[in-house]
Amino acid sequence: MELSRLLDELTRAAERVGIRVRMESFDPNLSDARRPRGGLCTLRGRRVILVDAGAALPDRIATVAGAL
Repeated sequence: MELSRLLDELTRAAERVGIRVRMESFDPNLSDARRPRGGLCTLRGRRVILVDAGAALPDRIATVAGAL
């Protein structure tokens, strides 16, 4: 499966179980290539997976998959 499609499928899976996925540009001082940031959190009572939009595609996939 192509990587962009895998990310789309993971995002849909999260949404099916009521978790929103948000791609956000993270502060580069808080995230780096060795330790990408993001994951599952609760914002205003709703579950959200925050993903660094500037991270490499495999890292974005890993963030969503790990949060699920």
